[in-house]
Amino acid sequence: IRPRDWSSDVCSSDLHIADLERTLATAAVTIPDRAGWTDLAGRFDGDRYAADLLDRVAALARVLAGDPDDQPAAALPLLDPVTHPIGSGPWRIASVEPGRAIRLEANDRHVGGPPSIPRLELRTMPDPATGATLLATGAIDWLPELDEDGAAALAGVDGVTAAARPGGSQVAIVFNVRPGRRYDDPRTRQAFERCLGIGPLVADATRSAAAAGATWVAAGSWAMPARVPPGRDVTAASALLDEAGWVAGADGIRVRDGKRLSSSVAIRPGRVDLVAFASAAATNARACGIELVTEELDVAGGRLLDALQWPNDFDTLLLARPLGVDPDEDLAAFEGSHATTEENSADANPGGFADPDLDALIERGRTTPGQAARAVIYGDVATRLDAALPAIPLWDEPARAALSTRVREGDAGPDLSRPRYWWDLPAWRLDPPAGT
Repeated sequence: IRPRDWSSDVCSSDLHIADLERTLATAAVTIPDRAGWTDLAGRFDGDRYAADLLDRVAALARVLAGDPDDQPAAALPLLDPVTHPIGSGPWRIASVEPGRAIRLEANDRHVGGPPSIPRLELRTMPDPATGATLLATGAIDWLPELDEDGAAALAGVDGVTAAARPGGSQVAIVFNVRPGRRYDDPRTRQAFERCLGIGPLVADATRSAAAAGATWVAAGSWAMPARVPPGRDVTAASALLDEAGWVAGADGIRVRDGKRLSSSVAIRPGRVDLVAFASAAATNARACGIELVTEELDVAGGRLLDALQWPNDFDTLLLARPLGVDPDEDLAAFEGSHATTEENSADANPGGFADPDLDALIERGRTTPGQAARAVIYGDVATRLDAALPAIPLWDEPARAALSTRVREGDAGPDLSRPRYWWDLPAWRLDPPAGT
């Protein structure tokens, strides 16, 4: 049995719902509630429901044909977590309203003891403005996700605190460092950064929602401190370009071996922050004889995808890359083994940076036990990356959240500006409303 292997040119998957339900019922497998595939307007998505049923039938086949030792794991997709809760976390599922809410209750058997808040209700809100209104009126206590408009609407509202924090992706300029490219010399890359003066540009572009100095890994990581970018220094940048062999041309843009020190970045017009940053960066770069051109990215992002794949025809690439919790995930972007090649056309390192000594350090960090020992190694990794500068981390994309001031953690409210502030959720408490 192969799940989700129907062709829409042959038949509609929802025609098989009755047969699939009958197969599961014969094996005494609980049929899922169709409400989970029904939207708020009452429309039932038969194709998605049938695909889920087929997945369950495939899991049933693996259970019946599998080795006894593997059968319990194979059976997990057949269990309903509402009627048969699985897990050992601080809360357990009490009830579910598909598409509307999930209610949790404290798990008295939790190994760390029950959480301070005995009940949680997680509501689905299609309209972000609704959530902001409910929080402002005290109807809810937490908005884990908040857009910029919602943050502005909640600013100054009594009983509410809102803040931005470093999110899960980082905006960076990646250089193509392969021989013969414009930024193949680290001095040219260092000059680019010194000429821009990243800090003020980031503050202006993000309206101070994000700060420059992003580390090579996720913000707040134990592995290495935040990187402090150098301030703008046109004199130092020009000296580095002189050393790297770049000579000012007739139009003021530097030239080496017949190539102008000119590159472009493609940006979607809707990203106002990226457009603002690139425009200001281009102005600053020109003072050093560097040309940076902003081009409009097509809707499908095809040009960006082409640049990310071999033969990687770019010199500078402005992109947002996802970051993980462990530094090993993030540092793959700088490992030689992940550099794109003709044989390895798409990978984490499109700029082609390769440093055997750095690779050895990253491997040591990956295999060394103990967080403290790993942090020392990653400190050396950061030092090498700061010197080689295969990319420039610009800022971590801001994520926003808001809380009622009734939510407390110790003597204060949770710090919403801290990455992964919610990791201490079992220690939160909810104070009664004022005057009660």
